[in-house]
Order: sequence, then C-alpha cells, then structure tokens
Amino acid sequence: VDYFGGIKDLSLQTIRAVGEPQKRFEEDALRIMRALRFSAVLGFEIEKSTSEAAFRLKDKLKNIAAERLSQELIKLITGDNCYSVLMEYAEILGAFIPEILPCINFDQHNKYHKYSVWEHIVVAVAVSKKDRIIRLAMLFHDISKPSCFTIDEKGQGHFKTHEKLSAVKAEEILKRLRFDSDTIKRVCLLIELHYFVPQTDERGNPSEKQIRRLLSKTGEEAFFQLVDVQRADNSAKQGFCMDRMAVLDKMEEKAKEIIEKGKCFSLKNLAINGNDLIKAGLNGKQIGTALNFVLNKVIDGEVQNDSDVLIQCLFDNNFIN
Repeated sequence: VDYFGGIKDLSLQTIRAVGEPQKRFEEDALRIMRALRFSAVLGFEIEKSTSEAAFRLKDKLKNIAAERLSQELIKLITGDNCYSVLMEYAEILGAFIPEILPCINFDQHNKYHKYSVWEHIVVAVAVSKKDRIIRLAMLFHDISKPSCFTIDEKGQGHFKTHEKLSAVKAEEILKRLRFDSDTIKRVCLLIELHYFVPQTDERGNPSEKQIRRLLSKTGEEAFFQLVDVQRADNSAKQGFCMDRMAVLDKMEEKAKEIIEKGKCFSLKNLAINGNDLIKAGLNGKQIGTALNFVLNKVIDGEVQNDSDVLIQCLFDNNFIN
C-alpha cells in the first residue's frame, strides 16, 4: 500500500513531505532537519515545495530540544552528500547556529584561499574523515574568521588568533547543543591547534622535539586527529597548499616512531612519579610542578629518562633540598 507515491519518490531519489509540507513541519519542526539529513546521507534531492516550506519555517527549529538537533546535525555532516546540503541549506542551519551566517559569502581576500569562509568550511568538512569529532572540528574551525578579519595595504586578508576565537565560539555552540563534555573538549582542542605550523629542517623533516611536545599536549589519539584536521583544512585551500601534505605525513610517521620506541612525551612515560617525589619530601602543587619540569627536560633531550638522573636534576634545580 502506497498512499503517497513513496515508491515513485524512491525511484526518483526525491525527498518529499507527506501531504502538505507546511503542516508536517508545523507539527514537528525537527522534520526539517530530517529532510536535510536524508539528503546528506542518501544523496536525494529535496522536492521544491518541501524545500520552500523548510526555508519558510526554519525559525521553528529554535523551539526544538537541543539534543534532537545535535543528533540530526551529526548524521548530516557525516553524510556522503553533506557538501551539497551544507551549501544549499546553510540558512536553515543558521536558524539554530546563527554563528554560521556571517561566514556565508565572506570573501577571505587571502592568497591561500579560493573559497569564501563558509564554502572553505564546507569543503573541509566534506573531504575530512567521516568521524564525528573531526567533522565537528571542521564545521567550526573557522567560525570566528569574520569577526577578526583585517585587510592590509596590499589587499591581503588576515585572521589573527582566529583559531583561538573559533575554539571559544565552538565551545559555546556545542554547549548550547548539549554535546557531552568529552566531545566539546576534544573538538575545541583540535580547533585551537588546527593552525599549528610544524618546524622542519632543510629536508622538510619535522622537529622531533616539537612533535613530542605536541603529543604531550594532545595525547596520542588527538594528535592523529589533528593531523587529519590539517589535511582537510589544506585540501580546502589553493592547490599549492597541498604541498604541506608531505610534512603532515612525516609528522604522522615521526609520532608513530616516538610511540613505538617508547620515547618519553608525557608524565605517564616518566621514570619517576608522584610517589617518588613524596618520598623525596615534596607535596601538593610542588609535585606537579617538579614532574612537568623534568618532563620538559627529557623532551628537550637535556636529561635521560632515568629515575636517578631525574631525581638528581630536581636536586640540582632546588626542587629537592
């Protein structure tokens, strides 16, 4: 039994509201996001009257529970057809994520970019790994660019500190959409670090010391997610930015080597721990300060990761009397 021509719509790869679209969306405005999500996941076109009603009633999304919106958003941005949907229906997403709206058609006036801020974001989302954390990071990685835009005397656009401001803005958005704290923390970390520029030698090899410091800050999983974020970001820029991919590949290789060889880059890798320092007479905040001090010494290659050497280092630097 097919009262509403569903079989035909499936064959035509068309998404259509049952009956009158306006009535269906007035009954439950989340159906607007479901239409977008189905289009992003299935690659189906949204029928004209359904699309028009979605735009007309988009503000009703403001009354939908944040948890329901966030679930549909994740499914949308991880869909194979997310590029087309994010480009065509950005104003609908802007009904409950208004921070998107200033990015639409915002000319970057920058030699590294060939797209507006919003299209750059959308391309970066579409080419990134289909991982919810990475795609959320790409969706918001440049969200604050319009608010910090300046242009120099040569007509070149600049966005100083946009990565930090975007991380702050992303945290606000994700909290508003009721994402869990672990997701928010990881996404914002990736956004804050997405503009990280690795130091390289004359052969293009990244600095091991710098990679160990970055691993210390991010942890292993987030480090490799950050590499994927940077790959997606560069893929959404001018063609010559793809030259950076080789460095990112080497960063990934070097990090894997550091991990496989058990080289020290975090407190858990240190040959001493808090209990050792308590026995040496330290307490409270002194312990954390001392452990971080010797960790930096080990990462910089100034001392060996050996318990006796580390204790002596703390003695020599007046941490232990």
